[in-house]
Amino acid sequence: MSSPPRVVIVGAGLAGLAAARRLVQCGFSDVTVLEGGSSHAELRDLLDVPQFDPFDEAHIRARRVGGRVYTRKFGDQNAVVELGASFVHGASPANPIYQLANVSRILSGGRRRANEREASGLVYARAASPIPAAVSQKAAGIFRRVEREAAGLAAMPSDPTKNLEDFFMERLDAGRSFADQKLASQAECVFNCFKNAIALETGDELRLVSAQGYGCYEELPGGDLVAPGGFGKILTRLRNSIPDGRVKLGHHVVTIDWTEKNENVTVTCSNGETFEADHVIVTVSLGVLKNSPNLFEPRLPDRKLRSIANIGFGRVNKIFLEFDPPFWAPGEGRLRLGWTDEEYRTRTEKDWTRYVYAFEEATGDARVLVAWICGSGAEAIEGLPPEDVAVGCTQLLREFTGNPLLEPPRQVLRTKWVSSPRFRGSYSFVSTGSGREDVEALAEPLRGGRGPRLHFAGEATHPVYFSTMHGALLSGVREADAIRWEYVGAGSFGG
Repeated sequence: MSSPPRVVIVGAGLAGLAAARRLVQCGFSDVTVLEGGSSHAELRDLLDVPQFDPFDEAHIRARRVGGRVYTRKFGDQNAVVELGASFVHGASPANPIYQLANVSRILSGGRRRANEREASGLVYARAASPIPAAVSQKAAGIFRRVEREAAGLAAMPSDPTKNLEDFFMERLDAGRSFADQKLASQAECVFNCFKNAIALETGDELRLVSAQGYGCYEELPGGDLVAPGGFGKILTRLRNSIPDGRVKLGHHVVTIDWTEKNENVTVTCSNGETFEADHVIVTVSLGVLKNSPNLFEPRLPDRKLRSIANIGFGRVNKIFLEFDPPFWAPGEGRLRLGWTDEEYRTRTEKDWTRYVYAFEEATGDARVLVAWICGSGAEAIEGLPPEDVAVGCTQLLREFTGNPLLEPPRQVLRTKWVSSPRFRGSYSFVSTGSGREDVEALAEPLRGGRGPRLHFAGEATHPVYFSTMHGALLSGVREADAIRWEYVGAGSFGG
């Protein structure tokens, strides 16, 4: 009997683990997952953590899988916080992540997150001035109509180079909808708050996002759901379905040699180990692909390189702040920030606080706030000392609550996804000048004389569920199935 097909999977995020699980389920016995892992130094690149005890560092080295799904404890009460993916987008049985979350029992006590553009909930301007409900409701209705118009552009001929910021600016005129100048200024704050919400959903500033591509993303029913138990338990479930020894951490891949004349694909790691494979599934982030010109030998075809360059890869970070005691009542720790047109349009990375969309109470701990920040501001905070980030957030909270004596947080923790060499960003989006054809080109396997040799998976390769956990998982299953179909009818391949 011939030897079983050898499959090497690069990356142990959701896509990589899902691909490995699927192959194992289908009887493939020679499956290896290579993950660079997170050493102590690498974790410091991603987070601001004052110190680790030896156990914690060993724990991270041995068990850090999941990529941009990263559950951790924070604060004196060990609150479960999500440093990466935060929501089940589409809390229904149609979503495989929802299914996994249910069987992993992490949804108990979970709450659905309200649509960010709904009128419910206050938007605050500076000096603790909540926008009146009547203004917020009217402004929200106007914004939703324009947003639906933007979502419809994908189904009709339109300019692929037009960005979403310009689209909104052309159609949102507060002065036309509100005769009173004060009310118009308040409506502008609501509009800009909602634009920041969309920037977080898409992954970057709206000036970089394609207006035509905004509607390419498809939503599953059920809304967004938080998981109090932490998404890390999903990763544990996936990893436990893969045989021991098949997930190798500390194996940072530096070269994938897929030379046509060679019978095998050779994967080389920074520790000197090499792995021969019949098929390689590459699941590293789009940010890594953009920043790794020497990863593939020979270089990738021009069509795939163009797709990697064209698709956008976002900049989103979170700032976790622990207050003791908290200055808000339990369940009331939500502050959406409404920036004036002047504040919104003239912001630069030096004014990073203007890129903050909102502060929200962390799930499971009423003493922790999470600040959401996007774009140039998200990138800027990665180069600042953590104490400067805490000072900026404290000043922001003082201005928007109207309390100049508000105490600073006891602890601060900010993510650094953009500068982390393992990720180089947060999640993908349809940038100006790109489209579905780029996603299809990125996902297309590269074939050799005996069939597909290089496969590509990850959220950026899914045509309609990009930027999500379920998109990542489904892409891994897709490529595993593509390999499986190469051997259907060819006899046993399990060894």
